[in-house]
Amino acid sequence: MARAITKCPDCGSTVSQFAAGCAVCGFDLVTARKEREQRYARLSVPGTGRLPHITGEDFLIGALMIIVAFASPLLGGVIAGLFALQAHNDRNIPRRNLCLVGVGVAVLMLILISLLPGTYSRLVFSLYS
Repeated sequence: MARAITKCPDCGSTVSQFAAGCAVCGFDLVTARKEREQRYARLSVPGTGRLPHITGEDFLIGALMIIVAFASPLLGGVIAGLFALQAHNDRNIPRRNLCLVGVGVAVLMLILISLLPGTYSRLVFSLYS
């Protein structure tokens, strides 16, 4: 998205970013904004906006949810699920998906613990030794 026009392209006077025209010279700012958007659209690379941007905060929270879900599947799975719900309500798709990976890790760990007794202690202790 292009930056807002705050200076009149014709006379250089300061204008509101919502103004339809310049108060000093009467220059049509709506047309100038459309031309500017078209110019930026031609310069942009197609397909770059398809993948969501993962911020450092999203990555950190997602990694913590995965670690907590691995270390304590019951509690970590619930916490990761609550974080995923909050991220979904905030429309933060990357954080929601990373937290759902944490829920998946917790479910996988619970399945391993219940189906293969002794697996969890061997898995956890082999990582720390």
